[in-house]
Amino acid sequence: MQACKTILIVLILFILHTSTYAQPYFRVRVNKLWGVIDSNGKVVLKPVYDNLYVYGGNNNFITAELGDSTFLINSRLQIVARTGYAAIIEHGEGMFMTKLRSKNYYPGFYGLMDSTGKIITEPKFSLMEPFSDGVAKVNMYVDTTGGYKDKNEKSGIIDKKGNWIVKPIYETRYIKSSSDGLINFYIKEKGWGAMDATTKIIIEPKYNWLGPYKYGYMEYGINEHGKGLMKKDGTATIPDDGMHTISYWPLSPGDTLVIVHKLKFVTNDILPYRYVDGKIYTVTGRFLYEAQYGEQCTQQCNGFFQVSNNKLKRGLMNASGEIVAQPVYDVLQWSQPVLKQVSRNRKWGFIDDQGREIIPCMYEYSEPFDNGLSAILVGGSSSDYIFPDKYPNVKMGYINQQGKTIWTPSW
Repeated sequence: MQACKTILIVLILFILHTSTYAQPYFRVRVNKLWGVIDSNGKVVLKPVYDNLYVYGGNNNFITAELGDSTFLINSRLQIVARTGYAAIIEHGEGMFMTKLRSKNYYPGFYGLMDSTGKIITEPKFSLMEPFSDGVAKVNMYVDTTGGYKDKNEKSGIIDKKGNWIVKPIYETRYIKSSSDGLINFYIKEKGWGAMDATTKIIIEPKYNWLGPYKYGYMEYGINEHGKGLMKKDGTATIPDDGMHTISYWPLSPGDTLVIVHKLKFVTNDILPYRYVDGKIYTVTGRFLYEAQYGEQCTQQCNGFFQVSNNKLKRGLMNASGEIVAQPVYDVLQWSQPVLKQVSRNRKWGFIDDQGREIIPCMYEYSEPFDNGLSAILVGGSSSDYIFPDKYPNVKMGYINQQGKTIWTPSW
């Protein structure tokens, strides 16, 4: 019995300990200096920094700038790295990109740091894309003779230890970041193909187009304009016939529907074609229904489609084809998983999955809900807010999903 009590006490202490440091953080600015609050609006890091950002899936990593120093702060609010870099930027899967401080704006150089503050590589890359599947695409100048010339900038793939998975031999547009374990690449006079992280060729390079591989499917193209959908083994579930195009960019496993547009070819226009209609298919190629506002219907993201009318007003369609929000908004961020940002008459608010305006369009600007809170601006736009001396009346606060103010907008 005593042993059980001891185990129970240890378990409770562990839960309390981990929950204390797993809570999300949110940045606030007070008198032009930055600090951090928790989800209840309590200040947990005093506003003393010149600049500050919160990162991570749980908003539990912080990078901050003060004078010539840049800091990485962990979930316990402990400084794990103090550097002279110009910036430390979260770059996916617990990795951080560092930016070299330089008087020259271009080119910039970037390195790699892990979440403990350990330097993995010093800044030497001209571009880094976020980590996915444990690897990241990077660009670097393989020859700097005569200066930094575009023709000498090449792309490759590195792992989290900074080792080359794919050496920098590709032109920057001819290799893509990993998506669900596949890295798309292009070989001249052959086409697009895909390899895995061991560089094993999974899809032979022969396609005009390959989209990111997600949840078992990917866009592909063999004709000049059209696109279809196929599996990793090359089996087409929606064939590319050159007369139709599809959009498949899922954000969740539940995004199993594809919008298919018929193409009408035109001349003397910016694009050689226009969309005629929009039909909804399953990823396996089964036709379901013709979408309302079909020619202006986007891909499915987190269960929903965005539709637009001929006045370019946006609405929301669910997976059954029902218009749950009529196209009355100037902007509708349909891909957001909880409440979705909408803008009307230059004011921002939020709707739910049923199209109900839960938070009226009343703010000059808002950000997506993130870990339960949304940052809102009053008194001006987001472009004004970054210049506090010029626009002291523009303030940022936070609201929860019920519209309650968690942090009163501050300067």
